[in-house]
Amino acid sequence: IYAALALVALPVYATTAQATERLARGPAAEERTLSRRLYLYAALLFGIGASVTALVQLLRLALGAALGAATPDLAAELGGWAGYTLIVAALLAYYAWLVRRAGKAKSTLGAGMTIVVLADEPLRAALLTALTHELPGAMVRSPDAGPTLDLTGADLLVAALGAALKEPTAGALRAFAGRRLLLATPVPGYELAGARSADAVVREAAHSARAVASERDAQPGAAQVSAPVAAGA
Repeated sequence: IYAALALVALPVYATTAQATERLARGPAAEERTLSRRLYLYAALLFGIGASVTALVQLLRLALGAALGAATPDLAAELGGWAGYTLIVAALLAYYAWLVRRAGKAKSTLGAGMTIVVLADEPLRAALLTALTHELPGAMVRSPDAGPTLDLTGADLLVAALGAALKEPTAGALRAFAGRRLLLATPVPGYELAGARSADAVVREAAHSARAVASERDAQPGAAQVSAPVAAGA
């Protein structure tokens, strides 16, 4: 019965799965979502468990036959478990391929995007690490805030609040034509309402930058609109 199921059901399942995958691969961000990765890993885990179960049963039957144990309908049992093994092996290979492709898709998130970070240490180092991890395909850099701040080629500017209040970074922020992400970080002499910990600000900055990259991927031909984005407020 499992052999017949493999011959009949697998082509039908493959056709349906391919149609579903085409929908999932429509927006670039959809393929990188956490819910999709969780689904793929759960399906892969099920496939591994089912494959191990089927192989154990096949080995049990084969060893029993080799040792002379009497097994009613041995051929039918072997055929049934062989068919079941074929089904789960095909599903396992398919979902392993999907998991691998999803990993490659995540590694390209932010490809072609340049992010400039304007912040003092230790916030600068934390932002560089978080942004590089969240957007592995992007170029993340942090130039020195000298008299001539070079923002050439930048797509997203991530700046601490202090950088927006002092020169020359304040002027560069105002003149920047790309997306700007302003972080609500403490500044000496100012009282900040709704202040959060540095770790929380870094996490929100990374998530906001990821959202900008996903929006950019979803509209590759659209012009990038200059719009400030706030994080940590």
